[in-house]
Amino acid sequence: MVEMLRLAMDCTVSVPNQRPAMPEIVARIEELGGAGSASTARSGRSASMDEADNRPLRPTGSIRQS
Repeated sequence: MVEMLRLAMDCTVSVPNQRPAMPEIVARIEELGGAGSASTARSGRSASMDEADNRPLRPTGSIRQS
């Protein structure tokens, strides 16, 4: 968990060229086992993300305004 936080901090460094490249990020996540599986880390998607994609961004239907 601490290593994942360190990776997140590395990704948010204010100087862009000091941030890790995407292949390094993927490799570090795979080493940590934090992505669930290597295929999930490579695709960047999980089942919960797919479910969220199917929900509307805002409620549908009529909205009454007074």
